[in-house]
Amino acid sequence: MLFHPSASKIESYAEHHNLKKLLPLVTDKDATVRAEVAAALGNFQEDDAYNQLIALLRDPQIPVQLAAVKALEQQCFANAADHISHVMNTTSNEELKQACAHAHAAIVAKHGHSL
Repeated sequence: MLFHPSASKIESYAEHHNLKKLLPLVTDKDATVRAEVAAALGNFQEDDAYNQLIALLRDPQIPVQLAAVKALEQQCFANAADHISHVMNTTSNEELKQACAHAHAAIVAKHGHSL
């Protein structure tokens, strides 16, 4: 029997700042789990969390990509702006485009001309 962590378990890992437990779930077969993990990774300011979110921008499922964009906005690392801009310019999904535009604007507003 396969173990699929519940949303409350993922939330608990995030609350307890347990990045080590979250990272393996980035590749879970269930897109819902990957989206929940992406959302949780937004609470971490570590490079490992950021790198996994960048990878999740290429996930085949739009909900996972949306969660990754929102998490990157929450982290607000300047380097994320280019990745988010790329997704915004290459996706045909309007919801994802809007989320990218919002996240990109927030990151640019925080970092200003340093981008």
